[in-house]
Amino acid sequence: MDSLREIDYKIAALIGEKLRTRGKWRGYWSSANGKLHYSHMDDGPQYFSSDIAAAWRVVEFMHTQGYVLELRYWVTYWSARFNVNHLDEGDFAKEDNAAHAICMAALRACGVEV
Repeated sequence: MDSLREIDYKIAALIGEKLRTRGKWRGYWSSANGKLHYSHMDDGPQYFSSDIAAAWRVVEFMHTQGYVLELRYWVTYWSARFNVNHLDEGDFAKEDNAAHAICMAALRACGVEV
């Protein structure tokens, strides 16, 4: 299984974010819609797999691709999957936090190996 940071990079590629540099200073990531998001200390993308606000950007992207999020909280884990047209298809991604579950579900729905 990929580390959370590796998942963040795969999500950034999935939603069309690219690293842009600012000289010797930290860079920033630009998204397909033109918005800029400053990189973190490692010059990586946002923490999609651990920050729910960043993960919600993934939900919004998937919605533009025709997917609908199904997200559930069970006693010890979160489960998520993306479906097309509200069909019950695909396995749930089961993770310790909602952001991680959303990211794993998005990658699986788009056929990205994780």
